[in-house]
Amino acid sequence: MYEPINNHQNTSNSSETSECENRLYTCNDCGKGFQTSSGLKQHRNIHSSIKPWKCEVRPTSRLFFFFFSLISNEFVVLSEILYTIFKSMSS
Repeated sequence: MYEPINNHQNTSNSSETSECENRLYTCNDCGKGFQTSSGLKQHRNIHSSIKPWKCEVRPTSRLFFFFFSLISNEFVVLSEILYTIFKSMSS
């Protein structure tokens, strides 16, 4: 599942070389490189359509590939709820 990237590349730009050396794991499906095996594991959810993060704030309970997407969604949902509450209180 995890395939280390071959770091023996001949490039003249040292910043490109160090960027490649920091990506030790590569996705077999799309070739994208990652610094950690956990980064690759999370990325693989995209190819397998697994969405392990579930929003519990709304009854519709959307699913997300990434934890950050879940947190962003919950922030927006809670902001909308608070806006609705404060708007109804001022009326």
